[in-house]
Amino acid sequence: MIRSTCAALAAALSLASSLHAYDITGKVVDSAGAAIANAKVWATDDTTYSVTTGSDGAFHFVHAASALRPQGPVRGEGLQAVVGPDGILLVRSPKAAEVRLTLAAMDGRALRRDTPVKLSAGANRLDPILRPLPHGAYVLSLRGEGLYLRMRLSQGTVSMPTDRAERTAARVAAKKSAALPDLNAKPGLAAAKDGFAPMLYVPMSDSESGVSVTLKKPIAKPGHIIVIYLENWSFNSLYGKFPGAANLDSGYSAEPQKDTNGAAYAYLPRPWNTNNNTPDSLYTDTMPNAPFSFFKYQKLDDQIPDLVHRFYQEPMQIHGGKMDYYAQVSNAHGMVMGYFDTDSLPLAKYAKDYTLCDHFFHSAFGGSFLNHMWFIAARTPLWSDIPAKYRATLDANGNIVKKSDRTFADGQATPEGYLVNTIYTHNTPHPATAAADQLVPDLDFPTIGDRMNDKGVTWKWYSGGWDSAVAGRPDSNFQFHHQSFAFFKNYADGAPGRAAHLKDEKDFMADLNAGNLPAVSFIKPVGDNNEHPGYTDVKKGEQHTVALIEAIKASPVWNDAVIVITYDENGGFWDHVAPPVIDRWGPGTRVPGIVVSPFAKKGYIDKHTYETVSILSLIERRFSLLPLSSRDAAAADLTGTMDLPN
Repeated sequence: MIRSTCAALAAALSLASSLHAYDITGKVVDSAGAAIANAKVWATDDTTYSVTTGSDGAFHFVHAASALRPQGPVRGEGLQAVVGPDGILLVRSPKAAEVRLTLAAMDGRALRRDTPVKLSAGANRLDPILRPLPHGAYVLSLRGEGLYLRMRLSQGTVSMPTDRAERTAARVAAKKSAALPDLNAKPGLAAAKDGFAPMLYVPMSDSESGVSVTLKKPIAKPGHIIVIYLENWSFNSLYGKFPGAANLDSGYSAEPQKDTNGAAYAYLPRPWNTNNNTPDSLYTDTMPNAPFSFFKYQKLDDQIPDLVHRFYQEPMQIHGGKMDYYAQVSNAHGMVMGYFDTDSLPLAKYAKDYTLCDHFFHSAFGGSFLNHMWFIAARTPLWSDIPAKYRATLDANGNIVKKSDRTFADGQATPEGYLVNTIYTHNTPHPATAAADQLVPDLDFPTIGDRMNDKGVTWKWYSGGWDSAVAGRPDSNFQFHHQSFAFFKNYADGAPGRAAHLKDEKDFMADLNAGNLPAVSFIKPVGDNNEHPGYTDVKKGEQHTVALIEAIKASPVWNDAVIVITYDENGGFWDHVAPPVIDRWGPGTRVPGIVVSPFAKKGYIDKHTYETVSILSLIERRFSLLPLSSRDAAAADLTGTMDLPN
C-alpha cells in the first residue's frame, strides 16, 4: 500500500529536484502549482512534513524547506515513540521518565521551552494540558504511559484554535482515544485502532529527539548498489589538491592550529610517531603552522602512524567549526596537517572521470566502530549494563577529562552506556584476548539489512578475511570491530541471516563472475587493503580498490551499477571545511566520497552536503524502504551525483 500511494502522490505533487512538494506557507500544490483540494499538511520535525490528500487515508512524507518542529530531547531507557495522525507524537516509557518538548524554528531559535513533563511508569490518569505559544500553540495530554503532542499547520506555522470551545473539543478528542497503538509492531502502515487513523511510523531510539520519515519519489535505477568502505583519511589529506574542489588552493582559508590557551602555535607541534611513542625523526620542530605534503618526508607506500580518532576527541578538534584544535588534541600532534598530493593517488583517476563529492562527512564522531554502526543502522547502540570501568569520565561541563598531554580518561562507552569507541561482539569472530565483560550482547534494533530483508531485496556484506576469522585463524590485520552486522541478533552465531548475508570478500568476486551479485553489496577490505594508517599504506589499499572497480566495469552488471567509495572516518586528520551541526553524535570531519557508475555525472564535483547515512538514504529510496532514524530520513541520498532515467 505504501508503494502505490507514494506513486499516486508523486504524480500529484510537485517533486522537483529539491523534493519540495509545497511552498513555505504549507500549501500543497501539484506540478502546475495548483492547490490540491482537501489536502492536509502537518510537521513532524525540521526536515519533514506529512501530507494526506484526504482520499486514501495514507500519510505521505516529503522533504520540508521551512517548518516549525517539535524537538527534544525525548530520552529515557526503553522509550518508544511513533508519529500518528494530525501530528501526534506518542511516547511510551516502561519506567519513570522526563520528557521535554520545545517548538523551535528552522534556525534553531526556541519559541518557548515548556516545563518538563514527568511520566510515571504504569500510571493510569488523564491530565490534559493546553498551553499557547507565541506564533503558534500545542496541546499536551498525559494518558497512562503516553505523551501526546497535537499540532496543526496553518499558513506555515504551528497553530491552535483560540476559541475556547475549540480548545475544549481538542481536549475531548484526546480523551476519546482509549489506548495507544501497538508500538511493538513492525514499522509500516498500521491499521486504524482504538480511534487512531492509519499511520506510518518508525520506532524512535532513546537517543533521538524526534521521529522523522521521508518517502521520496522512487527511482528505478541503479539495479546494483556497491559500496566500498575504506579507512581513516580526511578529504584534505587525500583530495586537498583536487582541482575545482573545496581544497587547499581555491579560496582556501582556515584558522591556524592553536594551543590549549587558544593562541596560534609559532610552529606546528612536531609530529609524533605513535608506533614507538616518540617524536618522529622524519620531521622537525620548525615546521610552519600550515598543511604540509607528506611527500617531503615519505612515499605513498610508506605507512603513516595511526592518529587518535575517538568519539570525545573529534568534537574537541572541530572546536565549534573553527577546525583549529586538531594538532593540540591529537596524540600525533602536527601529523594531523599532512596530505598526499592528489595526482599520486590510484583512485584520483576515477574521481576525475566520474563524480567526486567534496562535502561528504562521516556520520558519527570518532572511530571505526561507531561509524560502522551508523553505516548500517544510523544510530548509536546502547549497552546500559556495560561495566563502569569501560565508561568515559567527563567533567562538570560534559567534556572528557584530560590525564596528560596525550591521554584522556576515555572508555568504550559514554557515562550512560552508549557504545562509541572500539569494542567487540560476543559472537564470532572477536579477539581471543578480549575480556569477557567487554563483549557486547546481541543488538536487536533494525539495520539496513533488516529493511532489505523485509522487502525481499538481496544483499551481502563481503568482508576480507571473514572465513579465516570465523574459523579462528584471523589475518593479523583483520579488524573485528569493523564487522558491524555480527553484533546483531539477526546475524549472530547460528542465525540464518549470518549464513545468508555475511560473506568473505573472495565471494564477491565469485558472485560477480557467476552473475549472482545481489542488489546491494557492501565490500569491507581486510586491513592490508583498507588504507588505514598504522598497519597499511595508501598505495596498497587504493590499488586493491582499483582492481575491484575494474572487475566490476568488466562484468555484465556494470551497465546497471553504481559504485560508492568512501571512508569510514577521517582517521584523526585535519580538514578545513566545518561539518554541519545535527546532533550529539555528529557528523564528523569531511572525508572523500567518489561515485563511479555509467549513471554518474562525468568529471563532476558534487557540492551537496552528504554524510555516511546518505548511502542508506540512497538504498532506501531505490528500494522504497523505511528509514532507520531521523538522520538517514533527512540525509541527501546521493542522486545528485547521477543522471538517472525518468
